[in-house]
Amino acid sequence: MALLELRDLSVEYPTKAGTVHAVDGVDMDVAAGEIVGVVGESGSGKTSVVLATRRLLPPPGRVVSGRIVLDGQDLRELMPAAMRRRRGKELAYVPQAAMNSLNPVVQVGKQIGESLALHTALAGEAAGARIREVLEMVDLHPDVTRRYPHELSGGMRQRAVIAMALAPGPRLVLADEPTSGLDVLVRVQILKLLRRLVAELDLAMLMVSHDLRLVSRWCDRAVVMYAGRRAEEGPARDLLAGSLHPYPQALARALPSLRGELGGTSTIPGEPPDLTHVPSGCPFHPRCSAAMSKCSETEPPVVAVDGHRVACHLVADERAS
Repeated sequence: MALLELRDLSVEYPTKAGTVHAVDGVDMDVAAGEIVGVVGESGSGKTSVVLATRRLLPPPGRVVSGRIVLDGQDLRELMPAAMRRRRGKELAYVPQAAMNSLNPVVQVGKQIGESLALHTALAGEAAGARIREVLEMVDLHPDVTRRYPHELSGGMRQRAVIAMALAPGPRLVLADEPTSGLDVLVRVQILKLLRRLVAELDLAMLMVSHDLRLVSRWCDRAVVMYAGRRAEEGPARDLLAGSLHPYPQALARALPSLRGELGGTSTIPGEPPDLTHVPSGCPFHPRCSAAMSKCSETEPPVVAVDGHRVACHLVADERAS
């Protein structure tokens, strides 16, 4: 059973140029013990899904429809004070750019302690023990409690942010590009850490990324978004070579070779659509080499094929034949 269920979620940003349809009717589930990666180009709606789930959309952004259900409770029905209690306590957030998330003039231990004070009844020695416990969880020495963020490396700062998120004991973690800005070796270390924590603590994790290889390697399931919609959902291991929708197939073909070879990498023609004027039918049809006439006329159905859910006329026609 899913811990987090998003149903028909739609998010809009009114602007002078028109309404930006950032998320349009998205369904998504995240169960305990799994990492679901949300991947797509910039502007596909990934971060808006996370912000809407936290009920922290920046004005004038708004959720215009849908349900955000955490452990059976629709978060949209909660009063602001009740939502603040659940945010952090049960629903944690791991941002990118850890240095921007930590107070540069407050010791790391005190910042983790502030998280505990806000969301738990722990105080005194019990709080100190919990701080040391979560630092150990993320492979940081207890001495880190007395250090300031600028005294830590980038990887250590990111571990400290993860410790702060985990301190109150959440069940769901929303991670927005959690390895952005880190070098390759440290990135792998952080991803290994997140996978271990998800398994050991039975966490549900929703991870936003633009990196197909990262999602295919470190996530259990992948949701590919385009123009605010879910194009395909399926096992993350299929993302690079087993996708059924033309969009993730094109993204995979556009990846550079890991061997450093020149050539052989294709590009996706055109640009992502203006979300104030999303194309009719399938929003990817203007850039799709397999587009048919009906792709521009009607929205594609979502079909289930071999563990995938795909919004594509081509896949629907092949399944029907």
